[in-house]
Amino acid sequence: MTDGKDVQHEPHLKGQVSGEGGIRAADAAISADPAALESSGGLENLKALDRETAQVLVGVTRAMYPHDRVPDKHYARVVVLLDEKAAEDAGIKEMLEFGVRSLATLTGRWPRDFAGLDESDQVAALRRIEDSPFFKTIAAEVVTGLYSQHDIWPYFGYEGPSNDRGGYIDRGFDDIDWLDDAPDYRGRDTEKIFVDRREKVVTEQRVKKEG
Repeated sequence: MTDGKDVQHEPHLKGQVSGEGGIRAADAAISADPAALESSGGLENLKALDRETAQVLVGVTRAMYPHDRVPDKHYARVVVLLDEKAAEDAGIKEMLEFGVRSLATLTGRWPRDFAGLDESDQVAALRRIEDSPFFKTIAAEVVTGLYSQHDIWPYFGYEGPSNDRGGYIDRGFDDIDWLDDAPDYRGRDTEKIFVDRREKVVTEQRVKKEG
């Protein structure tokens, strides 16, 4: 899956490599709770999809792009966008419903149980359909629908666009205090500086090796 420090734009279905991403038990419980989703993500006003289908899609979107610290309401908003498209296009509605039903065959569980499955089982199921229109449609929607939400940006340390605020230089750009000050190379031949430095390092390494 993805690491929470980077906003990835491709779904990764190889399992977590850090403790930040992934599906926690609490997240799965929220995904399976209609009341929790309605109060946080706008699923109370679905136009085309039924409630169960929408709940399953929340679990699918989180499994594709998992971030532990991101609440389910943000994934639910993506499903609302999918629902709007389904309301305008019967073909999309049919594809989403068929895709959700197919998860039952892939997992051997009711579709509504998808969010509560172990991450490895979710990944295994999604890997089998990652070339399908169902998978690609949802993955594409998450890229635009999840990461464009302004109130999700703080979870990734992104302060938002800066052009209308004079840029980042006066908005925390130089907050890092654990790096040495960068050398001032203004007015100097930087190419020669780095060539000389590299030759010096190589010479020191050779002398050390030859004793």
